Parts: sequence; C-alpha cells; structure tokens
Amino acid sequence: MTEIHESPDAADRFRRLMAILEANQKYLQAARVEDDILVAYKELLRYLRSRPPATKAEIVGPRRASQVYSKTAAPQFSEDQIRAMTATEVSALASNPEITRRQLEQIARIRFGVTTGGLSNLRTRDALVQKLLTLVGHEATHESISRAVDAASPLKQESGGT
Repeated sequence: MTEIHESPDAADRFRRLMAILEANQKYLQAARVEDDILVAYKELLRYLRSRPPATKAEIVGPRRASQVYSKTAAPQFSEDQIRAMTATEVSALASNPEITRRQLEQIARIRFGVTTGGLSNLRTRDALVQKLLTLVGHEATHESISRAVDAASPLKQESGGT
C-alpha cells in the first residue's frame, strides 16, 4: 500500500492558512463574538490541526484540472434551442441542480431578455431560479390573456365592434 505524504509546498501553505485562521480567532475574541461561536471556531481549528498529512495536502494542495471550474465545462444551449423551449422545459431546467448558473443566465438573457446587469443583481443561484420561474409564470399569464383576447375578437366583429 502506498503511503501519501504532504508535499513541502502543501505543508507550508497549510501552516500559513492555520496562522491566518488563528489570527482570525484572536480578532473574533477581540470583537466579543458569542461564546458558542468561539468554541465552534476553536473546535474547527483543532480538527484541522489533527488531520493527517494527505488530508492537509488535499485542502491546500494544487488543484487538478478536473477539480477546477471550467467556463466551457457545461455545454451551452444554442439560441434556437432556447427560443424553442416550452415553459415546462424552462421550468424543469431551472429546477435541475445539474444545470449551471451560467446556463440559466443564458436562458434568462435569450428567452426573456434579462440584461447582464439584472442577472448580476441575482446574488445566488436560487435567486436566479426563482426569477426564471417567475418569468415563466408571467409568460403563461400573457399567453392566457392573448388567448382570451383572440377568443373574444370574433364576438366583437360580429357585434359591430372594431
């Protein structure tokens, strides 16, 4: 069985990280943070210090390419695909946790005309999901109104209305 050792770089990064966390502990104490939070923070520091070398290296070590978020990792939808989506499909995608925020933003921009600035105001993925579901609901409402108007139009023409 191969034993995993921490690299000198990882060990140094872990020591520096711990020094920062310990300095933050002193700051929290000076800021008179609640005792239960300080106790939990101390427990966290103790836990981190007790980790085996391989775990410490995993925490602060270099990331493999597969671990780093790639802007091109998730396949994007074409504009035609987005415009052709039904309201049900948009709702299903919005509710799917495997769909990235970037993909949801693309749908919001193309399908509903949401601006980049408007998207940046949605701080969390959940806020973006709620926005998309609201837009889908508004779209359904507009379609219902259009159908009602269209259905009433022949009646107006028959009664001499314009």
